[in-house]
Amino acid sequence: MFYGIYVTWSNSNKGFNHPSCGWLRDVTFNSLRDAKKSLLNVADSLNDVCWDWHFVNSHTLVATRTDTTPYPTTEHIMYHIEKR
Repeated sequence: MFYGIYVTWSNSNKGFNHPSCGWLRDVTFNSLRDAKKSLLNVADSLNDVCWDWHFVNSHTLVATRTDTTPYPTTEHIMYHIEKR
């Protein structure tokens, strides 16, 4: 069975929501263990770019970032391991 990491991104600004989604780097993993390792690498990279993140469960990572310049904008990203 093959797995991938699916990404959903939304940018909200005063009620405006523009979602986009797709596979992370279009990579396929041969095992769930490899996909989970990659999800941990994503969490490490989010630390480097100042995102607040947490694991919902072992297959889902949610991150949020608020930018105040020039207008307050909140970005939400969800990374989820799914079968491909």
